[in-house]
Formats: sequence, C-alpha cells, structure tokens
Amino acid sequence: MYRFYMALIEMLAAAVFIVPALVIENRLCFHSWKRTAFYILFGLYLAAVLALVGFPNLTTLRVNLTVNLIPFLDLAADFKNACLNVLLFVPLGVLLPMLWGRFRSAKRTVLAGLAVSCAIEFSQIFTFRTTDVNDLITNTAGAALGFLLARRLTCRFSRHVVTGSSARDFYIVTASVVLIMFFLQPYISNALWARLL
Repeated sequence: MYRFYMALIEMLAAAVFIVPALVIENRLCFHSWKRTAFYILFGLYLAAVLALVGFPNLTTLRVNLTVNLIPFLDLAADFKNACLNVLLFVPLGVLLPMLWGRFRSAKRTVLAGLAVSCAIEFSQIFTFRTTDVNDLITNTAGAALGFLLARRLTCRFSRHVVTGSSARDFYIVTASVVLIMFFLQPYISNALWARLL
C-alpha cells in the first residue's frame, strides 16, 4: 500500500509539469486533443513507473555500482518483487500498441519494453538501487503479457483507440516525462512530502 501511495504522490508532483508540457506540445506537434489526453495518461503512467523504480533525479544523483548480471539469481527468493515488476510493465504492453501504430507487432512492443527496462536499469547505477538482469527479464515479460492483453482487448488491433499518432509523438512524450522527472519533479515532490509528513 505504501508503494502505491508513494507512486501517487510522485505522479501528482510530475503532473504539475507533464500536463502543461503536453498541452503546449499539442499546440506545437500533436494537433489533437483526443491524442493529447491519451498521451497525458501515458505520461502519468510513465512518471509513476519512474518513481516506483527509483529513477534518479538532479537532487539525489550518486553512483552505486551494485549490479547483478546473472539471470535468475535469487529470482525465486524475491518472487513477490518479480511479480510486481511484471505487473508494472503490463500497462506499457497494453498502451504502446493501442496508442501508436508502430507498436502493433509483438516484436516491436517487446523490444520497446526491453529498451525502457534497459534505460531504467542503466539509470539505477546513479541511485541507491541495484541494477539487475532479473528486472530486465520480468519487465520485458510484463510488456509481452500486456501486448497479448491489448491484442485480445482490441480484436487484433482492428479498433484503434488513437488514430493519427506517430512514433515521433511517442519519443516526444517519453523524452518530456524523463526530463521532467529528472530536472523538475523532485522540487514539487519534496514540497508535497514536507506538507504530508
């Protein structure tokens, strides 16, 4: 329950910047309020993921070279965490193919899940967290499971949730969220936590 509460606070702190940024980007790039609404949802989900995995930010940056490169080492012992990692990436596997036509193939969605997971694991070198190959495996499995759910939910993607979206939009939204989470969100987050504690 604490992790959910923490993610909610961090996501609200990010929303202060994500919503206005994507509204501005709608005027400049997206030119569709419907797409922008879905992009905001995706951006808030991504912000919550980054908060839960301990993504580094400008105020907490430090190097920690705790790395596990041996697949499945201690995976059974930490089964609960492995399941949570899978669940954390299921929405990514659902949202990518439903929002962007580029990800309507299993291969591209799974590779995108792997790429996002690799970026997160690499970033954890600059936090207190352990960079772990098991997280890559479970996160990617979550994205694959999400893709299968999305395909079933949308009848093999014959009914598109968002039309007219491009891969460029995905990169713009993702880059915006990452930059906000690294440079801006920590200041609002710290202020919120100070008021709540």
